[in-house]
Amino acid sequence: MSKNKGLRGRLTFFLRLSVSVALVWIILTKIEWIGLVQVVQNTTLFHILVFIILSILLTFLLIWVSCLRWQILLATRQIRIPMVKLFGLYVIGYFFNNLLPSNVGGDVVRTYELRRYTSHTSESVASVFLERFVGASALVFMAALSLIINWTLFSRSPLFWVIIGILGAYGGGVWLIFDRRALKAIMGRISIKALARIGSKLKEVHDSIYRFREDKGVIARTFLLSILYNILAILNVQVCFFGLNIPVPLWDTAVAVPIVLLVAMLPISLGGLGLNEGAYVYVYSLFGIVVPLTFSAALLLRAQTILTGALGGVFYGLQKRGTPRLEQAAKEVQPELQQDHLG
Repeated sequence: MSKNKGLRGRLTFFLRLSVSVALVWIILTKIEWIGLVQVVQNTTLFHILVFIILSILLTFLLIWVSCLRWQILLATRQIRIPMVKLFGLYVIGYFFNNLLPSNVGGDVVRTYELRRYTSHTSESVASVFLERFVGASALVFMAALSLIINWTLFSRSPLFWVIIGILGAYGGGVWLIFDRRALKAIMGRISIKALARIGSKLKEVHDSIYRFREDKGVIARTFLLSILYNILAILNVQVCFFGLNIPVPLWDTAVAVPIVLLVAMLPISLGGLGLNEGAYVYVYSLFGIVVPLTFSAALLLRAQTILTGALGGVFYGLQKRGTPRLEQAAKEVQPELQQDHLG
């Protein structure tokens, strides 16, 4: 069994790596390199300094909003965690997300560390899941609005059916998560052991989620925070364009970014490499923004992610007790989290 899991893990890694390499190669073949040179030449010291200042501020705010959302969820279960501690766990999650091929590597570490800190196993798993879930719900809501607002533009694009597929899959996931009757009916029809285990894990998540729902207003508050998070993410992308002295209308970014982030949720590449950049290039091309300009901004966004992960590495190294081996953490909490993500 362990050999099969190891083989499956290596196969998944190489498949995602292949997708990332293929996507990066496609982007590079479409770039006019003279355009990248012109972007660098047009950038001024003023734009760079403003970008650095605003980028640091927005990165801090994005993490702070995420931690506040997480803290609110934990407080409903009478678990009080200082914001500084949650901030440290969150950036450590960024570090492992950059370091590992899995989509849930950072969440595994966040869950394991929180569990060690609080000794609440199920609540730790559920809080990380719900924090991600509410964030994804707000993103899906904003992406759906973008799709409706620019229906004519997106409906003529091949990306349209990808977006519809993601929205449909998300809707099905919500139905399974919040409708106990649906889960019970499905589990009653499951005969294959592997699928039965998935159903069992999903039921555990159900129970934890329903315990969190005792506070009727918590989902609303965290959802509004997630809307704020996405607004900040839109501003962050706009700041990247500004830093490169690229004039892109804010409205275009407000419409494009939720669609890009929705597509980037697909677990088909290694750490989103190639997929994120390709999504930015393609979606912004629908608005008439040429490839070199969008790719330059996407590179800045990738640099932000790497630097935030590096900050998480510093936090990880400075921990007094040190985080346990990731393999141990994954063995204990990843089965619960693995079922809570789209991939």
